[in-house]
Amino acid sequence: MTKRIQWLDSLRVYAFALVVIYHLGSSFLPAGFFGVNLFFALSGFLITGKFLDAVLKEEKESFWIFLKKRGGRLLPGLVLMFLVTGLFLLVASPDLRVDYFRQFAGASGFMTNWYEIRSGGSYEAQFIPHIYVHTWTLAIEMHFYFLWGGALYLIARGAKSREGRRKSRPARDQVQVRLSVLILSLVFFVLPHILMIIGSFLGWSTSFLYFSDFTRMSPFFAGALMACLTGMESVAPPVRKLADDLSKGISWALFLVPLVLMAVLSFNLSYEDPSTYRWGFLMVDLLCFLALGGCRILDLQYDAWKEIPPIHYLAQASYGFYLFHWPIYVALSTTPLPGGLTIFLTLVLASLLAWLNLNLWEPLVLGRKLARVFQKEKRRITNGAFILAILGVILVLIQGMTAPPLLSLDNQLWSSSLNQELDQVVDEGEKVKEMIAQEKLAEQQRKEEEAMLKKARAEGFTMVGDSVTLGMRKEILKAFPKAQVNGKVSRFLHQGPDILQSMAKSGHLKEMVVIGLGNNVYPSFKKSCAEMIDLLPSGSRIIFISPYQRDANKTSDVIKYANYLPELEKEYPFVTIADWNQAARTHPDFFKGTDGVHFYAHKDGIPLYINTLKEAIAKAYKKPAKP
Repeated sequence: MTKRIQWLDSLRVYAFALVVIYHLGSSFLPAGFFGVNLFFALSGFLITGKFLDAVLKEEKESFWIFLKKRGGRLLPGLVLMFLVTGLFLLVASPDLRVDYFRQFAGASGFMTNWYEIRSGGSYEAQFIPHIYVHTWTLAIEMHFYFLWGGALYLIARGAKSREGRRKSRPARDQVQVRLSVLILSLVFFVLPHILMIIGSFLGWSTSFLYFSDFTRMSPFFAGALMACLTGMESVAPPVRKLADDLSKGISWALFLVPLVLMAVLSFNLSYEDPSTYRWGFLMVDLLCFLALGGCRILDLQYDAWKEIPPIHYLAQASYGFYLFHWPIYVALSTTPLPGGLTIFLTLVLASLLAWLNLNLWEPLVLGRKLARVFQKEKRRITNGAFILAILGVILVLIQGMTAPPLLSLDNQLWSSSLNQELDQVVDEGEKVKEMIAQEKLAEQQRKEEEAMLKKARAEGFTMVGDSVTLGMRKEILKAFPKAQVNGKVSRFLHQGPDILQSMAKSGHLKEMVVIGLGNNVYPSFKKSCAEMIDLLPSGSRIIFISPYQRDANKTSDVIKYANYLPELEKEYPFVTIADWNQAARTHPDFFKGTDGVHFYAHKDGIPLYINTLKEAIAKAYKKPAKP
């Protein structure tokens, strides 16, 4: 039996606390996801350390047995989470079930990370978070098992073939194997960080940088490196000597200081901050490496000490709690329950389910001995669990088959988009009607334009925008009947130049251009603005509407873009800013109960948006046009 290293459970509980606090309150701990790196580092350390011990003992284990053991650790709890989720979805918003079968397939097939990359999802960057988004960590862990387990198996086979050509010398074999594993671990540690840093400077999507196997496997190999240097049961002699020479105070500092620094980084970085990807993850992985080293030295110095039972239990139950807490929290968050009560119920229910998973469900599924409290009623409990599992499967199928095809917000936007397409068809017919009643319509238009905005030109303006524009299209056309409003869901700022160029070539670009983009923006927004200004024909004016996102971090590209627009207005006389960001911030009540971007459910927000646009148009006509 492999020797238990003390203090590893404490590291696991610490990582567990960071992640749970982040999930339940990302505004309090915006980079608590760094705890995942520590989880990964622990996994890499344990798997690599056990492998090196097996080489020394001349124990052989096939790759498939290794995968079976890893699957036995991950799968039972995952299955129970699926069954429990079907129950909580009964009280949750139907929006959580949109695309349910794909979410389920991603989680059950250990491909959630690539599902999130494909859908552009995250814990923060979506109107409705995916109920299984947290299983992205399981996906990467399973991929690591295949990659690293296969690599270690090949290294072990190579050592075995050498052994067949000479007399077995386990200690010497382990030195050679340890060196091979060390070099390979170093390569796999460095490459993902290089890729992440390059991608962050090239503007790759945050979802790819955060969820991709190619950028997030480094912490596993930080743990593997430490396992090579220190060993587990087979302790490297230099490490044992270091443990004898170091004072216990320095050892405690080596263990605790990295954890404190990790907490500091968790408070000061965030998901959207470029620094998180340019140096934050690298720093955290190095801190995980040091914390594991401190842990190993403390274990050697305090050989007789044992971690307290609550720490050991929390470490054992942490996986189950991690699985259950996110779906419960997301489901309850869509109900009318107050936020504090939602968090309390999440903690209580997830704790109870984690206990049941550890003491009842996993032993039943894996054929292990049940906890003492369940021993007397084992048969009844087994039959009851089987019946409940069938009911859970039925419930999951019902939830998936009755899932709505679109989010309620998407449905509204889709309807607006359809109306926009219909309006384009109607416009062609209106040209014929306009030829018949041109004088009457011209007079009516002049009166409407005079009442709407004194200095607005009769031909209106061209407006290019995203989902906010699309949702407001009907109201904008009501206030400005001659406007051309082109909105689309998830449209990025950098698409603006291509749209303007296409309109200019087709002769549909009016002299007044309004850009309602910016909720989806890359760091290269200055370049995109310059391109749109250059494409603007002579005699034209352009208005940029500053975006508003209630929950946007001050370091996000959305806020940087909004703060940049006044500088653009000062630089170009024919540029005007419609400061929706400032207007919206003075009325936070308009966004209560919304995603913090779209306000259509609050009717008072509509005239505020229209008035902001009117004031900008009036201001623009007082300025000179582009020469």
